[in-house]
Order: sequence, then C-alpha cells, then structure tokens
Amino acid sequence: DVNGQERSSYFIGESVYVKVVDEDENVDSAVKETVTVTVQNAGTNDVEEVTLEETTVSSGAFMNKGSTKPNAPLPSIRGVSGNPDNFLLETSSTGDVVTVQYVDDDDSSDEADDSASFGSLSLRVVASVSGPIVAGAPFNLTVTAVQGVGQTAQIATNYQGTATLTLDYVSPTSGTKTLLPAQAALSSGMAVVSVSYADAGNIKIKAVDQSDSALQGESSELAFIPASFEVTLASSMEQVNREFNMTVTAKNLSGDTTPNYAGTVNLSAVPENSGISAGALFIPSVTSFSQGVATVSNRYDSWGEVHFEATDSVYSNAEGQSTSVNFIPKKLDVSLSPPPGSRAADNLYTYYNGESFTVTVKALDYFDQVVENYGGAVRINHATSLTIPDEYQFLSSGGGVHSFNVKADHDEAPFTIEAIDGEVNTVTGTSSPSAEVLTAQVIVESTYGGTGQPVSVTVR
Repeated sequence: DVNGQERSSYFIGESVYVKVVDEDENVDSAVKETVTVTVQNAGTNDVEEVTLEETTVSSGAFMNKGSTKPNAPLPSIRGVSGNPDNFLLETSSTGDVVTVQYVDDDDSSDEADDSASFGSLSLRVVASVSGPIVAGAPFNLTVTAVQGVGQTAQIATNYQGTATLTLDYVSPTSGTKTLLPAQAALSSGMAVVSVSYADAGNIKIKAVDQSDSALQGESSELAFIPASFEVTLASSMEQVNREFNMTVTAKNLSGDTTPNYAGTVNLSAVPENSGISAGALFIPSVTSFSQGVATVSNRYDSWGEVHFEATDSVYSNAEGQSTSVNFIPKKLDVSLSPPPGSRAADNLYTYYNGESFTVTVKALDYFDQVVENYGGAVRINHATSLTIPDEYQFLSSGGGVHSFNVKADHDEAPFTIEAIDGEVNTVTGTSSPSAEVLTAQVIVESTYGGTGQPVSVTVR
C-alpha cells in the first residue's frame, strides 16, 4: 500500500503500489536512484512498466509514489482486455491474479517477483419492495457494483457503466412483457431506477454490464399480481340455474391483460336486493387461465339482482367485480287444488258454488325446481268474480311458494288463472286445466223405498 505494507489483494479501481528493496541499487548516497518493474495481468494480457524511486537518498528501498507516471501509483480499471503500456492496469470483473517482476539491471540473476489478486466484480440487484408487486406499478430497483462477496463486499465506487435489465421468468417460465426501462446507468458504483413490469407471475431481474457480459447480477424472486380482475357476462339477465358464460380477465394497473397470470380466483355473489341472502355458484373458483383470461360455464341458484366478485385465492387485494345481473325464474307455476271424484277431469275442474279450493303459485328455475328465495311481486289475472288479490308480494323467506284460499260464491264459466312477474312480464304461468263453478241441484229420483233400502238421489 502507500505506506509500503504488503498486500495480497486489491479491489478494481485501487492504485497498485510496488516496493523493491535492493541495497545494491543505492549507488550514490546523495541521489535517489530508480529501478523498473514489470506488472503483468495474464487474464487480460496487460503489461505495464513502472518506475520505482528510492524513498530516501540512501534507503535502498524503492516505491512508485511519484506524482507523474511512470513513477506514479499504477491505477487499475475494469477491462475485458488489456492495453499494454498505457499505464492503466486492466483487470476483468471475474477477478485476476497480477504479478510483479523485478530484475536487477546490473545482474540478471538478481531477480524477484510477487503477486496479488484482484477481487471479482459483480452487480447486486435489489428491489425496494415488501410482498407482491402490482402489475404495472412502479418500484425502485437498486443496482450496485460490488467487489467481494457476502458481508465483506464493498461498493465499487469507481465503477461507471450502463447495465441492461432483462427478465428471468420463473413461473411461468416464459413471457412477452419486458421491464421498463430496460437499462440502468451506474454512477459511483450505484444506480437507483424506477421500473415497472406490466405482467403477473414470478420473475427475477438480471442486470448485465453492456461492455462486459461477465459483469452481471440477479435479484431475488419477485411476485407480481394483477391490479384487478374484470368479470363479464353476456347478459344482464339470466334464469336461475341456467348455464351462462362468465369470463374473468386479469388486468394490470393500466387496464391491460396480464397474459402470464395463472393463479386461482375465488368467485362469490353479492346480493343487491335488501334482505336477500347470497346464493351459490355451481363453480366457485377458476383456475383455467390462458393468456390471463378464463371463461367458465356457470350457474347461480338464487333469485335476485347480484354482482359477482373475483378475488385471488392468495392475494386478496387483487380483486374485481361484474356489473349487476338480474336472476329471474324461468316461469311461474299456477295450480288449483283438484275437486273430489270425477269432477277433477283431465281437461276441466268443476267446483260447486260455496265450495272452497286453493290457488298455488310457485316460482320455478331452469330445471323446474322451486326458487326458494323468490321475492318478486306477482300480478294475478282472471276473468271471474272470485275473490283473489290482484297482486301478491312474495317473501324471500316464503320458500318460493304461496297458496290462496278461494271460496266460490257464484257460478263461473270455464276459466284459468294467470300469474305474471311484476318486474319481468315474460315470466308467467297459467293454471291448467280450466275450471268452472256450478250451482249444485239435488234431484230425488225415487220417493219411496223399503225400510233400510237405498233411495236414488242425483246431485247436479
């Protein structure tokens, strides 16, 4: 070093000091003599001649501590190949062993040599993040040129250069998106650059010196998640339990698709009608993403207006929702309680004046099963004098079924009863078969008979 203490290693950028002790070269005790040494780096094929000056007029010890070359300290710089005799010791980033040879100019058999190593130079790449990174969101990336490894590594403050930033795809193992910007200019051995990656998945970021491909480094594994999910359906109205296509698209911060997203998304329904509980989706999660998009054929088992939420199964802050979708019954079923006996014909029910019967309305799904949480308002149409309300509001707790008790007070020609959903008038149902109300007549066909014998009576 500058004080003449022996060193076995240097960092690139440090100046090399050489010390030779040869008392025979102290020819004149009143003058500082000089000697010459050869510094060689076989790794870069660099050779430099350095002049050493006697430290005092009669010390017999020689060093290169002058202010002008070739007697000055020999600077070292990073270089892939050497340029001999330019008074710059080129050393490679992978680390080199440099030798120094001294030969007495008066006696060639009087020689000595020594060596020292130059530590390898690498790039350290660190992302200033904690946890997953939102696709497309900027974050700081620090690229540092360091010499040595582990805790003893030091920043190579003399390093000036530009590193190209590329991606090492971990999961999935390939992709189309790149890191922006794609390079970092280091000054005094360091660069802090704001970068972004607009896709999802796990990657590592690699920095490679543009002039020396051996000088490189790589970050730890980084996880990127979608900024949101887009959930779309073909229609804003669907029948309960009828299949419909649901498409989930993973998006980055700019709203573009993240083609490398391959996670699992949980799906749930959120009712928009007050007092209505959420139903169940036939497929509650999606894993079949391709190019960031997954389409599933799904079913929803409940009535009402809902929107669907999509949430990443691991990172719950990656989420999105659909627009509102109204789930309606396929139809309404209207039935009358059958009268007894032969009056319940296949094509006509006959009730007697003064007789009571029930009218039952059910909301049915795509599979003709009752929609148990149906809570719509139903209009009742009929061309009779029967006492039936014009409208009935179903309760979501009513099981999707309601029966009206009806008493026939007048004769009625054959009739049907129609139920119409108050919101969607294509959801209807009509009773079958037709029904009529007649006044019954008692006709006694025989006015006498034996004791204990039957008497024929006809009721019409």
